[in-house]
Amino acid sequence: MTPDIEKEAQEFKAGEFGAPSSGEEAWAERVIKQNQPNAESAEVPAQEREAEDGAKKEAAVQKETLASRIEAVREAKLARFESFGARDESGAVATIPADFSEAGTPVRPEFLHYPKPETLMYLEKGERIQFYKALIPKTKEGEVHPLVSKLPENTVYIRSEFFNREEIETRKMQAEDMRDYLNDNTLKELGLTRPEAEPEALPLAA
Repeated sequence: MTPDIEKEAQEFKAGEFGAPSSGEEAWAERVIKQNQPNAESAEVPAQEREAEDGAKKEAAVQKETLASRIEAVREAKLARFESFGARDESGAVATIPADFSEAGTPVRPEFLHYPKPETLMYLEKGERIQFYKALIPKTKEGEVHPLVSKLPENTVYIRSEFFNREEIETRKMQAEDMRDYLNDNTLKELGLTRPEAEPEALPLAA
């Protein structure tokens, strides 16, 4: 807008050309308003963004707090059980192969400690080694499978993992000894003993 037009609008509004008509006054008001810096409208988006950022942060905190509470309740429920029966992804009873057992039959594992999901574990006997991963069954859509709520709370979900021969030693170093998780009865059926705790390092002599 040119300065002349703005000046004319100001003069019309001031009545320097006589009393302006309602139409002229409305025109002058509109011209002046359009030409003034719209500080208020510039502030509104910033305020909205600030409010939106605050809402997102608050939602993130609430989500984290809720997740912590859910995990605490879950751990409290699991603590009521002395052992945890194992199932596979389909909800069927999981078994350890017969060649691991003393009786030559598959062993239904029971856990003394509940492994966290994604924990990779190995079970070794002689030259035989088998890997398992603890998990929470998911649907194809990535949601927790409905069967989880239908099975007992003291259920450990595991899946057999298979690796190429050249990967085995590396994977074993990355995995945890499954014997640390199994209860005494399962270890007895497998003819295995719990691994001894590594001795604490002694301070070097002066």
